[in-house]
Amino acid sequence: MHATCSSGKPPRSQWLLLKRGTLILVPPFLRGVRGINQVPTITTNHFSNNLLDEISIECNNQAMSIHHQSKHNYLKLRYIGEFMKRHFKKVWLFLGLTFFFNYLLVILYLALGGKWAVPGSLIVTTAYMFIPMLVAVVIQKLIYHEPLQKPFGISFKFNWWFLVAWLLAPTIAFMTFAVSLLFPGVEYSPEMAGLFAQLKTVLSPEKLQQVQTQIAALPIPLIWISLIQGLIAGATINAVAGFGEELGWRGLLQKELNYLGFWKSSFIIGLIWGIWHAPLIIQGHNYPQHPLLGVLMMTIFTLLLSPIFSYIRLKSQSVIATSILHGTLNATAGLSILAIKGGNDLTVGVTGLAGFLVLIAVNISLFIYEYASSTRSLIK
Repeated sequence: MHATCSSGKPPRSQWLLLKRGTLILVPPFLRGVRGINQVPTITTNHFSNNLLDEISIECNNQAMSIHHQSKHNYLKLRYIGEFMKRHFKKVWLFLGLTFFFNYLLVILYLALGGKWAVPGSLIVTTAYMFIPMLVAVVIQKLIYHEPLQKPFGISFKFNWWFLVAWLLAPTIAFMTFAVSLLFPGVEYSPEMAGLFAQLKTVLSPEKLQQVQTQIAALPIPLIWISLIQGLIAGATINAVAGFGEELGWRGLLQKELNYLGFWKSSFIIGLIWGIWHAPLIIQGHNYPQHPLLGVLMMTIFTLLLSPIFSYIRLKSQSVIATSILHGTLNATAGLSILAIKGGNDLTVGVTGLAGFLVLIAVNISLFIYEYASSTRSLIK
């Protein structure tokens, strides 16, 4: 595909104005554009399936049209700001509704006398995860009247990145366990002191004693049972809950922000994702010992996690794969503290400093892998 100059100089508002020699990135929101007068529909017949298509510009003036070589079809584009304005509006609408209903859910639960303890907290947390999905569907289908499945990557077409998504989470958990043992005051605990320290925050003394008795009677070590259960739950029931978030974050948001490039869009989504967790974290979720500082820690965690999720989304071409990653991460994160003693919720565990170091290493590994294996990198 290449760009050619038009013979005349059309009205400024109806054309994409570019300087000579510019290399532009055409984002996905320029595909299948509808409802704009005098602008032909752009479909995937004109662009490749890549999220960003490079088009070199060879113009002697600022006016241009895009020439599709196979069909000799000239397409006029309105000024790029009109498209950006449209998609910023969609993003802000999604964020406003999502944060409003999520925060309202927690506020109402607490105002009505709810206590942040199982089973109430578990029910609220699960409902909390489905709100981004519901908002994304309402915006896409009822407000913008646009297709849902393909733009959001709802695809069950299996590829090996689904397997990567499934196994990456327990790998991160075991690596975090190893890194935690390097910290001062942290040591291996075959009696699983770390697990029971976490359970004390959510179980009564009687329930805790009952759990300890049941674990002691198990025929095989709890860590292997937890791994198997985590892998099964992560790809099934937990993936369904993960889909509740992922259709919002890696579905709608990633689609609308892809034009910013991989790192910028991942950073913005990660920041939003972390702040979105704030009402839960303040109640002691994930950071029961440091609920206020935990909001900052959770945001750092999601900032580090976001590029990994975005990368899996791009490589698998499916939000289902990231839902499996999300569900399996939630199901296996406890493996990182199951057999250690010492440390606290800020230092050990997947959501602590040890986990942050592992996530940094995973990000670097994906960066190296992408540039070493791809002629055209998705990471820009």
